Amino acid sequence: MSDGGGVKRRYAVVRAPTDGVVSFIAASSGATVSAGEEIMGIEVMKMIYPVKAPVGGTVEFTVKVGEMVTVEQTVAKVFV
Repeated sequence: MSDGGGVKRRYAVVRAPTDGVVSFIAASSGATVSAGEEIMGIEVMKMIYPVKAPVGGTVEFTVKVGEMVTVEQTVAKVFV
């Protein structure tokens, strides 16, 4: 996909695997991440589900720690 800002930048969308609360974010927006790297966790009933980067690149988060998310909600983008 590409953003709508005139400059075409390819990115992979990272979606929440389940409904829950963002319990931690392991990288800062703008950080470089590797494919398969755990970038955040979503807590559901005291269990934390890992969210991993689908590709390597620069991550930009669309949610914050403590925020409620729903299944398949976009939680980050990884620009390649």
